[in-house]
Order: sequence, then C-alpha cells, then structure tokens
Amino acid sequence: MLFAADAGRRIDEAYVKTNKVKVTFKHFLVTDPNGESLWAANATECAGEQGRFWDYHDKIAAESPGGRNSLTKANLKKFAAEIRLDTGKFDACLDSNKSNAAVQADIDEARRLGLNSTPTFILNGRKMNITSLDFSEFARTFDTLLK
Repeated sequence: MLFAADAGRRIDEAYVKTNKVKVTFKHFLVTDPNGESLWAANATECAGEQGRFWDYHDKIAAESPGGRNSLTKANLKKFAAEIRLDTGKFDACLDSNKSNAAVQADIDEARRLGLNSTPTFILNGRKMNITSLDFSEFARTFDTLLK
C-alpha cells in the first residue's frame, strides 16, 4: 500500500491508534511475483520483525523508481542499513525467504476476492472506491463510514 505525502502515518495516528480503524496490510504482487517483488515483500516483513515495517515500506517507495533491478537483494539490504535496522538480523531474514509462504497466502486471498490491482482498500468487507492516496480522501471516507 503506497500512500502519498505521509498519509500512511497520518491514518495510523488519526484512526488506528485511536482504535477507530484496524489496518491489515496484505501483499499482492501483480508484477514479477517470483523475483524482485517477492524479495521486496519479504524485506518489508523482515523489517516488520524489528518493528519498522512502515519505515521500510516508505523507504522502498521513496527509493525504488520501478522497473527491473531497483529492488535487488543488494538494494533491499542497503535500504535496511540506511534506516538503521539491525542488518545482521535483516540480511539473515531476507536471505532465508522465510516469508514466502505468508506472502503467497496473501496473493491467494486477493485472487479469491477477485482483486486484480494495487492498491486496493477494503473496509468492513466492502471494496473502497479510493481515487487518490492522499490522506484527505481516506479521512473523508473513514469519517463518513464511521458515523
């Protein structure tokens, strides 16, 4: 889930930490599901083991111009060092591919739900029609649905 201008953190502060909304992130690899996209999904999970999922997610979004070779394992490890993760733990986690099964379960769930693009947002079982990743659109939608 890629958010514009720090929207993810603002949603966390305004809705998640106040127990108004629970956010569950699911991986859905639309392109390159067996290469760099899978490595990146694993890398976010490895960062999550150190409590830094969103920091790492944001780093990938900021540093990855897209296309091949932007999310190589070497780059993913470099990003971890740049945000000061414990690189020994991170590198071992990433090299183990231990999150492959969890990532694949997320992909399978998305397919069962008939999803075919990212990002997709579901609130209370209903697919949300979000046209912008700006915090204000999420806030309007959440505030309307939470009344």
